Amino acid sequence: MIRALLDSGHRVTLLILNQSEEKTTSNDLKLRLEAHYQNINLSVEVRRHPNYIKKEDTFFNRMDKKYKILHHYSEITYHDALINNEKMLPGNFKKMVMNSLNSNEFDFAWFNYMKVKPSNLKTKTKIIVDMHDMQSARVEVDVLPEIRPSRRKKYLKKFIASELKEINNCDIAVSISPVETDSIQRVYKPKAKLVTLKATDDPKFVLSSKFKHDITFIGSNSSPNVDGLFWFITEVLPVVFSKNTRAKFLIQGNINRNRKIKEAIGKSNFAHRVTQQGFVESLTPIYEASKVVVCPIRYGTGMKIKVVEGMAYGKALVGTPIAFEGVDISHGLICESEPENFAEAVLNLLSDDQARVAAQKVSQITFSEQHSYSALRAEIQKMLSEA
Repeated sequence: MIRALLDSGHRVTLLILNQSEEKTTSNDLKLRLEAHYQNINLSVEVRRHPNYIKKEDTFFNRMDKKYKILHHYSEITYHDALINNEKMLPGNFKKMVMNSLNSNEFDFAWFNYMKVKPSNLKTKTKIIVDMHDMQSARVEVDVLPEIRPSRRKKYLKKFIASELKEINNCDIAVSISPVETDSIQRVYKPKAKLVTLKATDDPKFVLSSKFKHDITFIGSNSSPNVDGLFWFITEVLPVVFSKNTRAKFLIQGNINRNRKIKEAIGKSNFAHRVTQQGFVESLTPIYEASKVVVCPIRYGTGMKIKVVEGMAYGKALVGTPIAFEGVDISHGLICESEPENFAEAVLNLLSDDQARVAAQKVSQITFSEQHSYSALRAEIQKMLSEA
């Protein structure tokens, strides 16, 4: 999105809330982004999430009793159920956003998530929100089981009302797939204009005949990723490893920090055949060295970015119906939902080079037709011109 805006000649100010790279300073992240885009029309400002501040230095830690009172008040009033509550939208970042909007310098303000958009914005700037998916659907699955049963019904009602309010307080709501657009329209009937911008990437098709990793999963520590990977480790991988005694599995990404995933690997009989790697500057070497890429996601709405990324690299993919939601699978993307069938599909790609090459071509064709950068750039220009 950012490169498409820059390549179209727009001046872009990028405001970043760093909540994924604890060891990266704000200045280092700013310099890295500026070096990545190398465009005179880009300026970057970064704020660290308060969670990354050392506990001994925080105000709330020094005033622990007061913090507990405030936290209890937030639960009583259900302020914690707001989509953009203070945990999601901390004060330091909210202030930076508001100051930027109050300057009246911008024609558009594009929020990458609803949770980082301040409420009740009164500005002439057109507000665009990238919804990704309906967060209320994720709350039902991921959040409600973690809170007291007595709070769940009201919590969900409050969250849904909050999400709808914020959609109606923007000019354009961006969805990542036609399926998701239809769902948002059906459930919320928002006042905002709904626009579908499919996930995209640059084509990075790689040809390789030597593979270090037989099977690869790449993903963040999100709840759908954890659920899907846990299912793959416990239900699918035992079948694969029992029939292919040499195959090895790579797990790449921040998901390796997850306790549930660590325990699943530790309890298995094949931990020695699983490699875990964290953050890397570039995923290109990982994809180049991977024979088969798996996408075992079983729930979650919206288009799965890693599926599009895998296609951009032209990899042989095996995914679930949920993983391929919003993706045209008519060219033959391998889609399986049952553990045994998923395992057999992986095994076939590992043992049959012709099948694997055919799967790679399917990824390339699907990507080129549905998720090209040029198509995204044209859609963004159309959206902005009609706003």
